Amino acid sequence: MKKKILPLIFFNLIFLLKIYSQVDLVNGIEWEYEMYHVFGSNYTSNNVSITGDTIINGQDCKILEREFTNCNLRPKQDFIYQEDNQIFYYHFEDSLFHILYDFNVEIGDTIKIRNWGTYANTNDYFFLRVDSIGIINIGLNQRKKFKMAYGAENDIGEIEFINYYFEIIEGIGCTINFFYWYDTGWCDGFHVNQLRCYYHPQLGNFGNLSECNLTTNTKETLNINSPSIFPNPFSNEINISFSESIPITNLKLYDGQGNLVLTKKIKFNNLNIFTLNSLSGLQNGIYFLLIEDLENQKTLSRKLLKINKKR
Repeated sequence: MKKKILPLIFFNLIFLLKIYSQVDLVNGIEWEYEMYHVFGSNYTSNNVSITGDTIINGQDCKILEREFTNCNLRPKQDFIYQEDNQIFYYHFEDSLFHILYDFNVEIGDTIKIRNWGTYANTNDYFFLRVDSIGIINIGLNQRKKFKMAYGAENDIGEIEFINYYFEIIEGIGCTINFFYWYDTGWCDGFHVNQLRCYYHPQLGNFGNLSECNLTTNTKETLNINSPSIFPNPFSNEINISFSESIPITNLKLYDGQGNLVLTKKIKFNNLNIFTLNSLSGLQNGIYFLLIEDLENQKTLSRKLLKINKKR
């Protein structure tokens, strides 16, 4: 019987990681895109964030807000939701949701995107072709990175792909602009250049946050080597051990859907060890443990796997 345990755990790991990769949109996510002036040399940034929840046409969705509008003609506030590893956006002209990202695609696939109207394209749709797929690390996690080619229909209805390529990162979006578009800046003088930084409350960071103006910069990150969190995978309890003295701390446990399932405000004992127990009732799956040092405004996030032991 013991020989079957390891393959079973391995199978559960692979299965649960696939589920985890489909869940990304939570409140507090931030993107920062670099912009520069077409007729000058000054740089600025456009910060985009998920600020809350709402319901549009009966659909639960997230509120996406940006600091500036630009040549892709999106308003300062958009509405998006994620389902089956796809992201959909609300089209204000036809009052319907349309696909914006599909992270399930394979090499050679073509995605048809409803055009929302830009200065560069008056067609109803444009097309994205997947030319290659790689892997990139986001915090402690891996994400797929897609190299995409842009195309549009010609006068006789054929799709023509032009010599313009960009990248899309699974769960993050386009590395040029969240509503990906080649923004030349001729409409307002500002060209959206690239994704500088990305922050996710549970999954981690992309880019160097110290060089960005995200609101999360007001909180430093706890030393990643300091805590010992075990066991992982866990069944009934999680032990958190620090090698240094830690003041009053918040512990928050999120499930793979981004839902808060447990929160505790604690003070570590003299050995700097705390145990979260009675966790056997939680469903198997991916969880994220967020540790907040309330006194020094520092945070740390760790990914954990819950697997119930077989009797």
